[in-house]
Amino acid sequence: MPVTGISISTPAFATDGDWDRSSETNLTMSGLFSGSGMTGGTVAITVTASDSTTHTQSFSFSQNLTHLKDWSTTLNSAGVAFLNGKPNGTTFTVTASVPGGSTTYSATTPSYSVVCFFPGTLIATPQGEVPVDSLRPGDLVLTADGPAMPVRWVGRQTIARRFSDPLRVLPVRISAGALGHGLPRRDLLLSPGHALCIDGVLVNAIALVNGTTIRQDDSVPYVFPYYHIELDRHALILAEGTPAESWLETAEPAQFDNVTDRRPRAAEDVAEELHLPRAISARQVPPAIRARIAAVAAEMTAASAAAA
Repeated sequence: MPVTGISISTPAFATDGDWDRSSETNLTMSGLFSGSGMTGGTVAITVTASDSTTHTQSFSFSQNLTHLKDWSTTLNSAGVAFLNGKPNGTTFTVTASVPGGSTTYSATTPSYSVVCFFPGTLIATPQGEVPVDSLRPGDLVLTADGPAMPVRWVGRQTIARRFSDPLRVLPVRISAGALGHGLPRRDLLLSPGHALCIDGVLVNAIALVNGTTIRQDDSVPYVFPYYHIELDRHALILAEGTPAESWLETAEPAQFDNVTDRRPRAAEDVAEELHLPRAISARQVPPAIRARIAAVAAEMTAASAAAA
């Protein structure tokens, strides 16, 4: 009799603890397999990640397969310890194969926002520039409009590239001087969704990418952290001399390793967003900004070619 009714339930994702903790190293998928028309044999559950890495777990049964069978597999069981952060919007394909038939199910891990600075980014303080990952609550940072403000919280997000959409997580590298007026002072790396203030417009870093002087950097480690700074109000701090937004609590999920360290705000104390227009895609960037960045890019490319 041919095998019929093969199915896989919606896989559930779990780690050896909590995805919010950067110490996690295992991601486990589990679910239920069912079928009929088979009195014994082996079911092979194969999980394929977005990078084509495969992980297989098998189980055998002797009775007629008319019931649900639990299955689970640890995605780094092949010895690839690649999960040290939270999978972000990544699709896994799960295939169950038995003699006489097979079925495939796709599942996607939850997506969350990534809006932070890459480690080592220099933030202006009254005592000079300090790496963002060295800041602590209570430290003062300078704002673009003048006054120094105390850091309320330093958020940390650990990124696992292998199980994340590169467009969402790879840092955007803005070459020194690429924005014009000598900014940024050094190469500035920040997450795609992090906004800089340019000519009075909050522009997400990904909207500035031109492939030369501003590009997504795929040379970063497969596991790396981002850091973000929360102040008492949504403000512009100076990152490598460039005005960049501080972290703003919004309804969109943003997952931090150390969220439990953050002191919650009272409902009446939630920070108000800066009253500035925002460009989240290239087509929304004002033409004058695009033109200036393009002109600077042409000059920088020509100077690099002349020096070669």
